[in-house]
Amino acid sequence: MKSASVAVLLIALNLFGPAEARACRVPPRPEALRNIEADAIVLALVTEHDVEGVNWRATAVSRGTLMGEAPHREFSFGSGPAFPGEVVVSCGGSWVPKRNRYGILYLRRYADGLRVHRIYPYWWARASGDPRLARLDRLLPLGAAREPTAEEARLLDLAEPRIELPPGVTDLSRYTRVYERAAPSTVTGLLLRSATPRRLIVDSTGELPTEASCGCALIHVRVELADLWAAGQLPPFNP
Repeated sequence: MKSASVAVLLIALNLFGPAEARACRVPPRPEALRNIEADAIVLALVTEHDVEGVNWRATAVSRGTLMGEAPHREFSFGSGPAFPGEVVVSCGGSWVPKRNRYGILYLRRYADGLRVHRIYPYWWARASGDPRLARLDRLLPLGAAREPTAEEARLLDLAEPRIELPPGVTDLSRYTRVYERAAPSTVTGLLLRSATPRRLIVDSTGELPTEASCGCALIHVRVELADLWAAGQLPPFNP
């Protein structure tokens, strides 16, 4: 159990930038998020993230309100000296996900309106079991799946022909496939029957869809590409 907790901590520190990792070496356990006070909670996509020395600033656009009322569509926040019109987010377990990553914004109401009090990665918040986040599955039924980059698409082009199709599956093109590069030479994935098949990828296991979120049956697949990794034919692995 102890080793599992250490693994979670290392994953959390590796998924965020070095400045955040240095500032927040001991993040709270996910369930601690249930105790964070908030007047509103919002699912947001980070659209800008700029680092200036040891400080950073970010902008996120709302993708849906999870609790309370949050009329604003765009939020700005950061660390270090406050920029005009922005909010300083203290460490205390607050991170800023990379650009194009989902975060959960905990907002507090001040005299001049709602401000970002804390931000946590989507996958970390989902693991909290916070009942206030119940709408997450409806807002992101496929988890934080996204279109693969050109490099990731080349990786999947190599992986898909090697997938051993489970019984009853004859044609991958009839399924939406959500993949994760679980290790340098390992690709894992989920198949779900779909009228509009897509090929998607997530950045971490915690961002994968679940049967509860998509309301569907999921088929698990796994393919090993050790020979291609050894031959230097796979893209670099940057978890």
